[in-house]
Amino acid sequence: MFDVGFWELVLCAVVALIVLGPERMPVAVRSVAHWLGAARSMLNAVKAEFEQELALDKLKQELMPQTPPTEAMPAVDPPPTQTAVDIQDNADIQSAIEQLKASSPQRTTADADRQTVPGAESPSDRADKS
Repeated sequence: MFDVGFWELVLCAVVALIVLGPERMPVAVRSVAHWLGAARSMLNAVKAEFEQELALDKLKQELMPQTPPTEAMPAVDPPPTQTAVDIQDNADIQSAIEQLKASSPQRTTADADRQTVPGAESPSDRADKS
């Protein structure tokens, strides 16, 4: 890509040695190596992420033909909410309720006043005490 050969790298090293000197050269080489390692690890992480995405896309494409289309499935009628037996039972219950209402005596408010709860006073008892 950059087309840098061995002799160009040797020339860069000699120039760096002359410019930096022997005391600062090891520190500079370590920092450059650190930055190159960090760049390489980031590049590998991005590369792995792209490969993972491509593998997921390939898997999706492989699974798509295997899933049956929704139009090909036969339509299923929804289950009935009530069966004939349930409807008949409901009718029997309603008729029994109507028979009980018809056979029971109608209560008036005077009847309700006469019924007393133990320990409770009726409205007529309260009126008598006054």
